[in-house]
Amino acid sequence: MVAFFLLAASSGSLAARADDDPVFDGKSAAAWVDILQNDSSARKRAIAATALGELRLKHRVKDLHKDLGRSLRVDSSVAVRVQCATVIAGLKADDIKDIEFELVEALKAEKESRVRKELAILMGRYPDIAKRVVGPLATILKDGDAPARVAAADALAKVGPAAKEAANALLPLLNDADKSVRQAAIFALGRIEPENPTFVVAALLKRFGEEKDADLRREVIVSVKLIGDSRKRPWPPCRGR
Repeated sequence: MVAFFLLAASSGSLAARADDDPVFDGKSAAAWVDILQNDSSARKRAIAATALGELRLKHRVKDLHKDLGRSLRVDSSVAVRVQCATVIAGLKADDIKDIEFELVEALKAEKESRVRKELAILMGRYPDIAKRVVGPLATILKDGDAPARVAAADALAKVGPAAKEAANALLPLLNDADKSVRQAAIFALGRIEPENPTFVVAALLKRFGEEKDADLRREVIVSVKLIGDSRKRPWPPCRGR
């Protein structure tokens, strides 16, 4: 009986130590942090980002989200920054708040389309943070990558009226060759309550007259109505039907 209790106590102690120092794929959190920060291989650093995300999310290992935020901002590899952004997007809301500064600074400085897209998607999930980067998000609307433009427009739409200054940057996207970009721009313009509503509505109605896609035409009508409702004033009749 004494042996049984000794074994049980020993097993409990081992379990506690395992919880205090969890591993992922045979490596401790400290080992993965070292790889993320110091390994010369971008592939290994990207794998480390995934590992740290798992360890933070499942075991709440202290400060791993901060290591991910730092690498998102400073790592030289596009692939690593993309992976960091993707992993961070899956973390808990409290973790995101802790690294808000890193996210904001990363978005302000990022030049690569793939990373900018992931950052815009992330900002769309956290509109309170996105309010701080309306200008940088508007810059992404000029990105050469259509998915990045869509992600930025979607994030601005979720910010809502606090993103009204982005209206002028959204307007050119009404004539974008990519349907998904046009749709995202139409949607956003209806939800940011632009400061120049008459001009924006005129542009939307022009899009209505030129647009061949029935779904987008319906989206224009919804956005025009939303702008009208927000301003409580009538708008010019729809032309080009």
